[in-house]
Amino acid sequence: MNLSDLNPEQKNTFLSLAHKIAIVDGKVVPDEVVLINEITAELGSDVSVIAEEVYGNVRTDLFGDTDSQRLVLKWLFRIAFSDAHFHIDEVSVIDALAKDLGTTDDDVARIKEEARLNASG
Repeated sequence: MNLSDLNPEQKNTFLSLAHKIAIVDGKVVPDEVVLINEITAELGSDVSVIAEEVYGNVRTDLFGDTDSQRLVLKWLFRIAFSDAHFHIDEVSVIDALAKDLGTTDDDVARIKEEARLNASG
């Protein structure tokens, strides 16, 4: 599954989550901007950031299947690792999201490690 496979509501929510991860540590670095721009291009021109989801609760119910849940987590970890530092606030946001999605700790650990390896090389 690719980001382009998400439905329009999922795309908007995912883009909002991507922005949340990029800003939650208090700084947005150039690598995060590049990655967010790549994500936006893949999602298509009809996506928009939902401010309420950047700064508040996220509609996790939109990601009811395992494939979309893993896809979202994978990309959020990629964003978190893109600045070479996995900030505690990024950890908190992703852990809360994974819990809301019902993703097991083992799956989260696997997805995180895959994203870390992809970010480092």
